Amino acid sequence: MSEIPRTNQHIRWPIWLAYAVLLAIAVPWYWPSGDATLWLGLPAWVVVALLANLAASLLTAWLLLKRWPDSGNDESDTEPTGDLEVSERSIPSTNEQ
Repeated sequence: MSEIPRTNQHIRWPIWLAYAVLLAIAVPWYWPSGDATLWLGLPAWVVVALLANLAASLLTAWLLLKRWPDSGNDESDTEPTGDLEVSERSIPSTNEQ
C-alpha cells in the first residue's frame, strides 16, 4: 500500500492546540455548579464562554486572511478591472421632476 503524501501543511499543531484550548475554555464543564458570580449582569461562565468564542472567531478570521494559501495566480496582485465601479450615471436621481 503506497502512502499518500500530505499536501496541506498550512494547519500546523500550534493552531490545533489553540483551538483545543479555546474549546476547553469555552465549554464551562470545569465551572463550579453553585457559582453565582456575575460579570456585567451575566454569570461569569457565560462571559468566559463568550470571550473564548470571540477569540476562536478572531483566530479563524486571522487564519483565513493571513495563512490561507494563495491560488498561485499572479494576476491577483493587480488592480481590479473596474467591473464593479459605480459611476454617477448609474445612481438614480432622487430629484426627478
